[in-house]
Amino acid sequence: MCFNFSLTHDVSEKILGVFRLLLALFVLLGHLPGLADWTNPLFGRMNAGIAVQAFFILSGFYMAMILAGKYSLGSPKSFYYSRLLKIFPIYYAVLLSGVIICLLIATVGLDIYEYGNNPPSGYDYPSVISNVFFKSFGLLDPLSIVLLLLSHIFLIGQDFVYGLVTTPTGITTVGEFRMTEVFGSFAVDAGGGEVRWQPRSNVPYMTLEKYLFVPQAWSLGLELMFYAMAPFLLRIKSAGLIGLTVLFLALRLFMLELTDLGLNGFFQYKFFPFELGFFLIGILSFKCYQFLEDSDFDLTSRHRYGAALLLCVVALCYDLLPDPKNWIFFSAVAILLPISFKFDSSIASMPKSVTWDRIDRFLGDLSYPLYISHLLVVAAAYGLFQNQMRFLGRSIGQTTIILVSIVLAAVLLRFVQGPIDRYRWRYAQVATETRAERRRKGRNKGR
Repeated sequence: MCFNFSLTHDVSEKILGVFRLLLALFVLLGHLPGLADWTNPLFGRMNAGIAVQAFFILSGFYMAMILAGKYSLGSPKSFYYSRLLKIFPIYYAVLLSGVIICLLIATVGLDIYEYGNNPPSGYDYPSVISNVFFKSFGLLDPLSIVLLLLSHIFLIGQDFVYGLVTTPTGITTVGEFRMTEVFGSFAVDAGGGEVRWQPRSNVPYMTLEKYLFVPQAWSLGLELMFYAMAPFLLRIKSAGLIGLTVLFLALRLFMLELTDLGLNGFFQYKFFPFELGFFLIGILSFKCYQFLEDSDFDLTSRHRYGAALLLCVVALCYDLLPDPKNWIFFSAVAILLPISFKFDSSIASMPKSVTWDRIDRFLGDLSYPLYISHLLVVAAAYGLFQNQMRFLGRSIGQTTIILVSIVLAAVLLRFVQGPIDRYRWRYAQVATETRAERRRKGRNKGR
């Protein structure tokens, strides 16, 4: 999520909340301790990267909708300002909390994994980061430090960090370093109670992502780059957007399937040119929504809620989809989005509809804080249960992490984003009134 959507009281915010929350939960499940299988055979099977790419499609749709609506007049300045206020307050709160947790873990001497110079791959939790900063800070050269500092502050560039490795001779790319040849593996001791890291190489190296305090924030950097482009992309005609979408999806397919780039997770999910196609799919889906709005199709609340429900079912049954699962799922999202948002004003005042829409909107609002903060809970769980990895790998341990993560997301939404959103609404109202006043003055001068 980017999972980063406007919280204005528009109709567009009243649906798909459950679906957005499901996507955030899939990301959380992908980061659970030990990556143990979830007990429900239909739940938790979607790859976290697929969930993030589905969020990119949603983001393209949402941004196109609000740019064609309340931000359609004037410069995109108000749009940019609103997006920054949506992303950064909660991100900075989580960033500060991550730094504090890392310091606490290091201060009390917790060492979640016992390894030499090389930390375990695939574990981006603050508990590991604390060890990185205190045990391997010397591997960072000045360029690495500057890059990490700027990416933490501005978010732009965090995706790029995932493609770099720091060594005693300086920064190099993941491909040049041949990471797969030196990475080790996990091993469980004879008692089955402790996971240890066994490196295959004595080369002192560190993937630069291990120094990120909020590792999953790489997607926010991609979101910001798309936001910068969105007002200009909306000016392109539908035929041109279709051409761009086909171009970037073909580029992604060619480079990942026919070259060695497909073996690298950085290029699979985090390289912006390869991800831009998903945002464009969302914009095209919004164009279909506009067609439905301008047409004589009369979609009732049953169609709207039915499409939203079907999206959730497809997500929960992702593992049962035929191959290629990911593109079937993305197609379902793109097709069902316009139907889910086709609004019938005759049901706007129905008590049942209003009540459910409020609940659905609240659940959707939880998606961003849940996505950006859940690794704090995972880190705390590692610290508290470092000698009880079996508990964290069981359903009861994973359920506890999920519930605590949702509570933390609700706290961030209430006490961090809530006051910011009230300011955003006032700012948007003043900006709208100012633009209207300027138009009136312009018409009066023309008379």
